[in-house]
Amino acid sequence: MIADCINAGFTNVMFDGSSLPYEENVKRTAIVSALAHGMGCSVEGELGHVGQAADADDDNLDLYTDPDQAMDFVTRTGVDALAVAIGTAHGAYPKGKIPKLDFERLRLLKETLKMPLVRTAVPVPGGNSKGVAGGINKINVCTDAWQAAKDATYMPSGCP
Repeated sequence: MIADCINAGFTNVMFDGSSLPYEENVKRTAIVSALAHGMGCSVEGELGHVGQAADADDDNLDLYTDPDQAMDFVTRTGVDALAVAIGTAHGAYPKGKIPKLDFERLRLLKETLKMPLVRTAVPVPGGNSKGVAGGINKINVCTDAWQAAKDATYMPSGCP
């Protein structure tokens, strides 16, 4: 699918191999980067595993992006931007759950990599602006967009 997107003229693709073993993520991401760069397309990779909010993956420090490993990953894959795990998770958080972001880890990642960083938006007042100030260049907001669309959709009584 990524090759089809690149061949169709996309200017950026994202490959998330973060759930793969590290070496497999490196291998596959490097292949995507080589193909994309040959067609003038940039690549966003992912290291560390953002996981799912409903599973409390944001609390698992073992899934967070390690700055030293990130440098190796970026060097070996040639990605143009890196999605990092610093305490966020995909999807809607359970009611009352407030994620704790590791801004020190973000600072180290930005200082080490000196490249565009990406993360998932968080429902914390000021969390997104503090993330941008700390080095995040792109925030993924798909869950928020889906929820807004869902809230705006009229559902007649009795419909699921």
